[in-house]
Amino acid sequence: MTEAPEVRWPAEFEPHEATWLAWPHDERTWIAGLEEARQAVARMVWALSRGETVHLLVRPQDRSEAEAILSTRSVGDLVLHEKDHADAWLRDTGPTVVHRGDERAAIDWRFDAWGGKYEDLERDDDLAAFVAEAHGLPRTRVEAVCEGGAIETDGQGTVLTTRECLIEGRGHASEAAVDALFERVLGAEEVVWLEAGLPGDDTDGHIDTVARFVDPDTLALATADPGQPAHEPLAANREALAARGDLDVVGLPQPDPVTVRGSPRPATYANFAIGNEVVLLPVYDDPNDEVARQRLTAAFGDRRIVPIPAEPLVAGYGACHCLTQQIPTPP
Repeated sequence: MTEAPEVRWPAEFEPHEATWLAWPHDERTWIAGLEEARQAVARMVWALSRGETVHLLVRPQDRSEAEAILSTRSVGDLVLHEKDHADAWLRDTGPTVVHRGDERAAIDWRFDAWGGKYEDLERDDDLAAFVAEAHGLPRTRVEAVCEGGAIETDGQGTVLTTRECLIEGRGHASEAAVDALFERVLGAEEVVWLEAGLPGDDTDGHIDTVARFVDPDTLALATADPGQPAHEPLAANREALAARGDLDVVGLPQPDPVTVRGSPRPATYANFAIGNEVVLLPVYDDPNDEVARQRLTAAFGDRRIVPIPAEPLVAGYGACHCLTQQIPTPP
């Protein structure tokens, strides 16, 4: 009997072949300004494309406008794909690409629009297959519901997630059941369960708003001062990680709370996106923008920190990491 090949999920800080994004188009999502959201995505494309190939999903009817905006600055390696899509959150709708032996494979999680909150967005469940096919990757369909923003890895077998998302929000039977699933499809050797994400997060507590690996030994962690709305869950997360004692923690302060039409939004510096040469940092015209930039500059060393105006993005409940999905290089 042939032994199954070893599975490893590479970390985002490892080399990329490419990063995918999608062009914003739905004014119901981008209620703080569709044009402003497109300009922010264009900044992300310009920065990333100098160090890796950027693949951009664009609806046929939006292509000419996207090209006009993107052409206002020098663009590096960019590939446009005409494909209808409901929304731009490719972190959650794109595939999770793993190393399986000496090959790559695309994990295609079932996408149900964050627990069925937005029925009209569920059609983006087909995007993972589209991305996998574009790279010629074999695809493993997993009928369990999970999103890319719900999981984070150090590339060495540790996966972070939250109980709020996968147990309470997605109805997985137990932590043990998720542990077994992640061991099978991601090669996880350990799943670290934090309690919760941020208030105002319509994804039910995605890990990528609160805890992100900088390298295998360093974790960027969202923190909040007493009196800030996120203080209690973030303090609980920090306490849980401190008990491990095996990670250097880079604390990222919270910006002032962001509300849109009276509803809180999950504004955070932890939703940065890592490219081959840059780190895209969401900023909020807040004094803590510079604190976060300095701390991540020290943590990442040779990667350039590129601020991305995130107020129009977080109005749609996400930021830089939520909009991107990387394709790691082959083993």
